[in-house]
Amino acid sequence: MKPTYRVIYLGALRPGFERREVVRSLAQALGKSRLEIAETLTDSEAVWFSGLEAEKAKYYGEFYRRRGVDVSVEQDPLAAEAPADDARFKGLAPLPLEFTGNGWEYFRIWIVNLVLTVLTLGIYSPWAKVRRKQYFYRHTKLDGVSLDYTADPKKILKGWMLAMACFVVYQVVIRFLPVASLFLGAALILVLPWVVVRGLAFTARYSSYRGIFFRFQATYGQAFMAFLVWPFLGLLTLGVLSPLAYQRQEKFRVDHFSYGTTPFRFQGKPGPYYRAAGLGLLIAVVSTVILFMVGLVMAMLLGGSKNLFKTTGVWPLQVSILVVYFYLAAFLMAKGFNIRFNNTRLEGHGFMAGLSPNGYFWLLLSNTLASAVTLGFFIPWAKVRSSRYTLDRLALLPAGPLDGFAAAQRESPSAVGDQAADIFDVDLGL
Repeated sequence: MKPTYRVIYLGALRPGFERREVVRSLAQALGKSRLEIAETLTDSEAVWFSGLEAEKAKYYGEFYRRRGVDVSVEQDPLAAEAPADDARFKGLAPLPLEFTGNGWEYFRIWIVNLVLTVLTLGIYSPWAKVRRKQYFYRHTKLDGVSLDYTADPKKILKGWMLAMACFVVYQVVIRFLPVASLFLGAALILVLPWVVVRGLAFTARYSSYRGIFFRFQATYGQAFMAFLVWPFLGLLTLGVLSPLAYQRQEKFRVDHFSYGTTPFRFQGKPGPYYRAAGLGLLIAVVSTVILFMVGLVMAMLLGGSKNLFKTTGVWPLQVSILVVYFYLAAFLMAKGFNIRFNNTRLEGHGFMAGLSPNGYFWLLLSNTLASAVTLGFFIPWAKVRSSRYTLDRLALLPAGPLDGFAAAQRESPSAVGDQAADIFDVDLGL
C-alpha cells in the first residue's frame, strides 16, 4: 500500500506575516469570509487534511505556507484514519487539476491527424479535432475523474464546409467585384458574434464532467456588445478602454457558461486588468528605452546610427527586442489567466490560478524555439508541456464533495444539456 500524508496546522503563523494580512489573503484566495478564516486559524494544532497522496499533500503545504500559515506535511501513521472534520470539503483545500498525457503518446495522434488532413485536403480536419480534444480532455483530471468530449465530427464538418464556402465566395468577390468586397467584409464582421456564440455553445454541449454536460447560452446582442462594440470603443479611445473591453469579454464568456443547470459567475472588476495593462506598458516602455540606449551606444561604436540595422554585428539587439515583446505577451496572457480563474465561481465553488509570467514566458519561448528547430515536429510535446504547466497551476476550491454536487446536477431537469441537433448545431470555432 502506498504511503499517504497529512497536513498539520501548527497553530501559528510563519515569522514575518501579520494575522490580518494572512486572513485577508486566504479569504480572497478561497472565496470565504474573513470571519470563517479567522475562526479556522486557532491557537492550537489541528490535522487539516489526511489520506493525501504525496504530490497533493505537498501542493497543500506550499499553498498555505506561501500565504503565511505554518503547516507541516507528514506521513500518516499506519493506523490513522481521516478525521471526521476533514477540512478538504469545507472550502479550505484546493483540489488541483492534473494532466496525465505525454508527448510520445500524443505525437502518434498528431502525426496521423496531420497526414490524413493533408491527404484529404483538409476534409479530415473535423475528425482530427475530435481526436485531439478527446485526448486532452480525457487526460485532464479533477478529483481523480477525467473530463470528456463527445462531439460528432460530421457536425464539425458542416461548419468546416460553411467556412470554406464563405472563404471561396469572399476570394471570388475580391477578385471580380472589389467594391462589393467592402460590403461583404462588413457583413462578415457583423456575423462574427453569431460565430462566437455558436462555437462556444457547440464546445460546451459536448464537454462533460462526471456525466454532466456544460452549457453555453447567450444572445447575438450580448456577443455583439462584447466582441464588436467594446473592442471598437477601446480602439476609439486609443487603448484607454481596452482593459475594460477585455473584462467585458471575459464576463461574457464565463457568465453564460453553466455546469448542468448551475451557472458560472465572473466577479472580476476592471481594476486588475488596468493594473496588468499598466504594468505591461511600463515593462514595454522601460525595455524600449534601455534597448534604444544600447542601440545608440552600439551605433556610435559601429560608425553611426544609419549603419545600426545594416550591420550584422547588431543582431543580438534585434533578437533582444523580439524577446522583450515576447515576454510582454506572455506576461499579459499569464495575468489574464489568473484574473479569469481567481474571479470565477460555480455556486459555492471557486478556483485558484497561479500562473507565473516568468515561467510562462520560458515555456512559450522554449516551445517556440524547439518547434522551429525541429521543423514543427516538437509541436505535440509543446502542447503537452503547455497543458501540464497551466493545469498544474490551476485548482478548484470545493465548497463540498464533488460527487454530491454532480449528483444534484444529474437530477435537475435538462442537466445533461440540449442534445437535440438542429440545422445550426455546427462547430464554427475551427
